[in-house]
Amino acid sequence: MKTMNTLIALSALAGLTATTELSAQKVGDPASAMVSRGDADKSGRLDAGDLKTMLGILFGGQKQVVSTRDLDVNRDGRFDISDVDALGRILEGTSGGEKPAEPRSERIVIGDANDDGKVDIADAAALSEYLGTGKHPKAPTSASDVNRDGKVDVTDLSLLYLFF
Repeated sequence: MKTMNTLIALSALAGLTATTELSAQKVGDPASAMVSRGDADKSGRLDAGDLKTMLGILFGGQKQVVSTRDLDVNRDGRFDISDVDALGRILEGTSGGEKPAEPRSERIVIGDANDDGKVDIADAAALSEYLGTGKHPKAPTSASDVNRDGKVDVTDLSLLYLFF
């Protein structure tokens, strides 16, 4: 199976243009990118706007502008009403005219497309699903961007397969 995966990955890589430059960063390494759980509106702070955005995504059909991982405030692997509640509890400590809370940033792991803390074949499956259907993986786009070129595409999947 590893030989077949390697052949598939090499075939995809052979199709890259000569100008494509791969990062020296390796699959499984912590990336320089940081993600902030709860900052649903990408404002750089946690406030009532994030609660409004989260509710809009859940119940109002609002488009999600951050990854599911960023919305998963309680870290249970999914985004739901309990994350809105968790963010509300965080914000309770900043009410009464105090400044908004700073989002807690954390490093991502390159290639960890399903946000389980490790890089394995399940990440390749999550990334394949994303590329085939447009369904967002649990992890932030920056974790799925294996070659660090700013977009998630078949090249990233190929590089992820080379890891196995």
